[in-house]
Amino acid sequence: MMRTFIIFILLLISLLFSFVGDSGNQAYFYEPSVVTLFGKVYMKTFPGRPNYEDIKAGDELETHWILNLESPISVVPKEGKDPDGLNDSEENIRKIQIVIMSEYRFRFRNGQRYKISGSLFHAISGHHHTPVLIELKKAEEAK
Repeated sequence: MMRTFIIFILLLISLLFSFVGDSGNQAYFYEPSVVTLFGKVYMKTFPGRPNYEDIKAGDELETHWILNLESPISVVPKEGKDPDGLNDSEENIRKIQIVIMSEYRFRFRNGQRYKISGSLFHAISGHHHTPVLIELKKAEEAK
């Protein structure tokens, strides 16, 4: 009886760890969920059109705000569903490109710590320079 109980407990623990994942990162859902993340924000320049590969070879400059997370995260489709097939699960995410829509104006200060709220989505174009991006809904400096 005791042996069965111990085996049951061990199985339960292994199941719990499978939901957390090997990385142990906190898991977040893609859009439409709104998440809040913390980290330092900095501006970074990337190669843009036409090839998105090399500025020295003639690609245009693209400058974006990047959120450098305080702790790595995992991002998964809501309830394991991804009807469009666009939002692949990602683990150990440390940097997230911030997408600021024209209706939201915010002036970040380079290198400052922020609390950022928004919806996460997966990179789908050459303009997306991190595997996961966040569409900014709210930002405030964090102390």
